Amino acid sequence: MELNFVFNINPFQVFQTLRFSAFIIISIFLAKFGVGINIIGSYEYALMIGGSASFFWLGGYLTSYLSKTAHSENNTTNWLSMVFYTMIMFNAIMVLILVILFQIIHQSIFQHISWLTFSWILTYHVLNNTTYLNEHYLLAKNQNRLLTHYGIINFFLLIMGAIGGYEWLGDLNGILVGLTAVSFLKLLFTLSFLKNENGFQLPSSILLKAFLWQGGIISLSILMGSLGDYLDEYLVRFFYGDSTFAVYKMGAREFPLLNILSNSLATILIVLVVKEGLDNALNEFKQKTSRLIRVITPLLCAIVLSGKWLFPFFYNQQFAQSALYFNCYALLCLSRFLFPQSIIIALQLNRYLIWASVAETLLHLALSLLLIHVFGIYGIIAGFLVASLLDKILLAVFVYKKTKKNIWHYTPLLEYAVANFTIILSVIIASAL
Repeated sequence: MELNFVFNINPFQVFQTLRFSAFIIISIFLAKFGVGINIIGSYEYALMIGGSASFFWLGGYLTSYLSKTAHSENNTTNWLSMVFYTMIMFNAIMVLILVILFQIIHQSIFQHISWLTFSWILTYHVLNNTTYLNEHYLLAKNQNRLLTHYGIINFFLLIMGAIGGYEWLGDLNGILVGLTAVSFLKLLFTLSFLKNENGFQLPSSILLKAFLWQGGIISLSILMGSLGDYLDEYLVRFFYGDSTFAVYKMGAREFPLLNILSNSLATILIVLVVKEGLDNALNEFKQKTSRLIRVITPLLCAIVLSGKWLFPFFYNQQFAQSALYFNCYALLCLSRFLFPQSIIIALQLNRYLIWASVAETLLHLALSLLLIHVFGIYGIIAGFLVASLLDKILLAVFVYKKTKKNIWHYTPLLEYAVANFTIILSVIIASAL
C-alpha cells in the first residue's frame, strides 16, 4: 500500500526521510540552544567516523539481501542469516581497523576525542549498523504499515535520545549514550525477528561465499562512486585554500531529499523487478520514477531560485557564493532520475556496476583536472556531473545489451526531459539574479 498522505511515496522512502530529518533536527537543536561549537563539531565527526567506515558495505550487502530474498520468496531465512552474520563480520573488521588507527594516529586524526568517547562512538555504530537490517527486513516482507510506524517511532526516539543524553551529561558522551540507547532498543526488534525467522542459524558456507562475492561487488561500486566527492574536495582545498574550501563545502552538496528518495526508490525498484519480472514491472517502474520526478522538481526549483537569500540567512553573507555551487549540484537530477542500476542488480549482473564505476571515476578525475584550469571550481563540478551521467548511460547500455530494453521502456522520457529543462532553466535564472 502506498502512502497517499505524503506525496504518494513508498513507506521505505518515508522512513529514510524521517531518519534524515531527525538528525537535521538534532543538529539544529545543538546549534540553536547554546551547545559549544566544539561539541557540535565533535558530534558531526563522530557520525562521520563510523559512517565513512561502513556506508559502502552496508549499502552493498543490504541491497544484495533484498535482491536474493525477492528471488527466493519461499526461502528467505538463509539470506536473513547470511546478511546478519555478514554484518557481524564487517562490524568486527571496522572496529579492529578503527581501534588500530586510534592507537597509531590518535594525535593527527582523533586528537580531540578521548578513549571513552571513542568507545561510545564504536558502540553506537556497531549497534546502529546492525539495526539497518530492520527497515530492509520490513521492506522485503512488504510490511508497509509496520515500516511506517517503525519510521515514526525511530524519528522521535532519535531526537529524544540525543537531546535527552545531552541534557543529562552535557557533553558529546551524553549525545552518544542517548543514541546508543536508541540503537539498543532497535536491536531488540532486530533480535526478535531474527529469532522468529531462524536468523541465528549458521548459513551454508557455499551460499555465504556467493553472497559475500555478489554483495562485495555492489559495495565496491558504491565505494568507487564516492571517491569523486573526496577528489573534488582535495582539488578545491589544494588549489584555492581553506577559506574558499569552506564556502565550496557548504554549497557543494546534493539536495538531500533528492538523494534520499532516489536512493530508496532504486532499492524499491530492485525488489519490484525481481518479484514481477522485468517485462511485467516496466509500467510500474516508469510510474514510480514519474512520481519521484513530480515530487522533486518543484521543490528543487524553489530552493534553487531562493538559494541566493537562503544561504546568507541560514549561515552568513560570506556563504552567498555557496548558493551558486549548490545550484550546480542541483543538475545531478540528470543522473538521479535514471535507474538502470536497479535492473542490473535485480538481474544479478553486478559486474557491470564495477565497469561503469571505473569508467565514471576515471572520467571524473580526467575532467576535473582538465576543467579546473579552464572554469575553476565550476569545472570541477562539471566533471562530477558529466561523470555521474556517464555512469547511468553505461548502465543503460548494459541493460539494453542484456535485455533489449531501451531506456524509454523504463523511464518516462517526456517527464524526464521537461523536469530537467525546468531545473536547468531555474539554475540559469538563479545565476542571473
